[in-house]
Amino acid sequence: MDQEQVSSSEPANEQAVERLLRTAGPRAEVPQARRERVRLVARSAWREGAAAHRRRRFGLWSVSAGVAAAALVALALVPGFLRGTGSGAVVAKVRHAPAGLAAAEGSSSRPLKKGAEIRAGSVLETSPAARAALELSGGGSLRLDVGTRLRAESAEVFTLERGAVYLDSEGRPGGFEIRTARGQVRDIGTQFEVRLDGGLFVRVREGKIELSRDGTAREAVAGVELSVSEQGQISQRAIPVFGPLWNWAAAAAPAFAVEGRSAREFLEWVCREEGWTLRYQETATEAAATSAILHGSAEGLAPLEALTAVLPVSGLQHTVKDGILTVSPAR
Repeated sequence: MDQEQVSSSEPANEQAVERLLRTAGPRAEVPQARRERVRLVARSAWREGAAAHRRRRFGLWSVSAGVAAAALVALALVPGFLRGTGSGAVVAKVRHAPAGLAAAEGSSSRPLKKGAEIRAGSVLETSPAARAALELSGGGSLRLDVGTRLRAESAEVFTLERGAVYLDSEGRPGGFEIRTARGQVRDIGTQFEVRLDGGLFVRVREGKIELSRDGTAREAVAGVELSVSEQGQISQRAIPVFGPLWNWAAAAAPAFAVEGRSAREFLEWVCREEGWTLRYQETATEAAATSAILHGSAEGLAPLEALTAVLPVSGLQHTVKDGILTVSPAR
């Protein structure tokens, strides 16, 4: 077909398309629920693709310009936020800032990045699609699940109004307190979750906590959940210290600082975040993990993702069964 034939056929094609569009009529609006599901699926796919891209190109190292551009889009699509209204002493700093994290100050707001300061009196909120992690003044960390509202009274005392928080004292002596309308929870050197969801649920992963209500106190140790019903009744049950109950806390974990650290330190971090017990196949394997020095960055990778990306470059492999991470030489 010559150039003149192509040119002469274009108007006819355009007219045909125009007639089809008129015949079809206006397109029905997509329901809000379906749009939200598509948005969440697209975000999940983007995160998985970004992590896979980092692993393919650098083992775990850096993010390409294309992924960085996608991150900017995610900031607009996933509006998680942190409202800070406090003006007191600095009680925490942001360690992990999800897409769209921002601080409202009066009638304005500003983005919150890693290192941003949180002051006493701040009201912290996360959207249904965002989590956050804070580094507490004096030591310890606090994570906020999606849909959480929390008031920072001080570096040791917080009031939970809705949602869930996960506190890790990180070796700091006990003294943290989470207040709720259904009771107060005080840690005694521990990792634990406090969740308001109809009733109050306190899940202990490590150490011990004390739940106080109406002048009485109840203690719980690792592997125990205390719950307070809407009628005020307290019950207790055994729970695992690893698995799905804790997945959100691991997902909100700040990245491990890989550069210059040993594979053994990295493995201990992963196990602490996942609630696993670390075992080596033999003494020589433990020595290899201790001497293997890592380089690069695991930024943007959850603990399990980082484990999959990091361990092979150390000449090691792993298996996980019944909460036990077993490390052996790579084959």
